[in-house]
Amino acid sequence: MKNKFSDLIVICTITSYRRSHPIEARRALLAVKTLEEARKRGYEFIMVDKESDKEFIDAFEVKGAKIIRQKGQTYGSARRQALAEGQSTGKKVIVWMEPEKYTYVRNIVRTVKPILEGGVDIVIPKRHSLKSYPEAQMHIEMYGNIVWRIITTEVKKIPKTPS
Repeated sequence: MKNKFSDLIVICTITSYRRSHPIEARRALLAVKTLEEARKRGYEFIMVDKESDKEFIDAFEVKGAKIIRQKGQTYGSARRQALAEGQSTGKKVIVWMEPEKYTYVRNIVRTVKPILEGGVDIVIPKRHSLKSYPEAQMHIEMYGNIVWRIITTEVKKIPKTPS
């Protein structure tokens, strides 16, 4: 099920799953499902991992993930590390996604198509519904979307400097 864009895309994320935490163990199983979906479509997948149990790391590698041990201590430093690893692949598009969102993988082509066609530099997918979110997270998501809309609209208005 590889597509014409597969070789142009790398997916990056961060992980930290321990069997001793039932929710983390469940999330790790969802991450495996995400990797299966990505592998079917021929996407390279990079995971920067903090402290997942070896059984999870082994399962991720079997499903095709490139696992890199997290260097920093914060989520922010892990994200920067993952994105830098993605950039080092030389792929045209870096897709950032949460590792448990396996249903998103089938929408990656639609999301990155505007980038690959040269029309935009960044795409932020819109959720169909925020109903399942806790109220605080729903508001954060909505405000974040407003901030990104302002940033991306204003950046377009900044005149380019001649080279």
